[in-house]
Amino acid sequence: MAEADNLTCAMSVDNFDELCSLVGPDGFGFPLGGEFGGTGIRVRGKYYQTGGGWIEVIEEYDNPQPWWDIILTVQDVPEWHARLVSAGYHPGDIQETVVQRVHFRVETPSGVKFRVRSIVPVEERPMDAPLIFTTRPNGPNVLHFIISWWPEDWAADYRFLSEGLGLVTSRGRTEPGRRAAFMRGAYGGHGIVEILDPDNSPYTHPGLHWRLALMVDDVSAFHERLSARGKNATAIEEVGGQVRFNAFTAKPTAGPEIFVAEVPQGILRGLSGQPLGLERVQ
Repeated sequence: MAEADNLTCAMSVDNFDELCSLVGPDGFGFPLGGEFGGTGIRVRGKYYQTGGGWIEVIEEYDNPQPWWDIILTVQDVPEWHARLVSAGYHPGDIQETVVQRVHFRVETPSGVKFRVRSIVPVEERPMDAPLIFTTRPNGPNVLHFIISWWPEDWAADYRFLSEGLGLVTSRGRTEPGRRAAFMRGAYGGHGIVEILDPDNSPYTHPGLHWRLALMVDDVSAFHERLSARGKNATAIEEVGGQVRFNAFTAKPTAGPEIFVAEVPQGILRGLSGQPLGLERVQ
């Protein structure tokens, strides 16, 4: 099975400064890993390292239509391309970019866009260095960075992720109405792509439902940090089914909500370490 060297959620938004403030040092406190744009360039962007993956915030001056995609940075782009083709999918052609890398694009059956791209030499792009997951003794820490969506055809997107991309299922369940799968995107399960049952979505707006999620070791510390800086976030409340945990949601005016949860250590076995795979009831 396959795993990327880096996992990134990229998004083009019209509230660039607000989202950068939310995820950066003035909000969650994630460090700025790089930025691009400048005089005469009609696009700008910033990269923030959550500890379990990257958030890339983009503003395109000539394209006000928001978009988002998932980037997998890998060692062998042709191998990933061939695996998709052999599983019956139709990824775009492998193309060269202007920063000495190759990439291709592909979509899940539900329309979630992926880019699979090669690693640029680290001396030219330090952000491409594979993450060595660590935690700060005094915290707070992000233990898992998760890109989540609720596909209309859950089984079809699961097949794409598992058989097409070849991602490992850390854990999951197929119980109707509660289907979920945590797929290892990068860093041994600290970077995750997650598909959830569309019948259990908290959202009602038309189109694909998606969000970012952070599993952390101290939800109160992150909530206090955002509250002290005037960021919009719900109160901490106990959520979940058989496993109960404290969580809140950061809510920017546009772009993805960020769900933050403190799950008791050891409860969600398989997220890192030995994967459990997909269970019928779990």
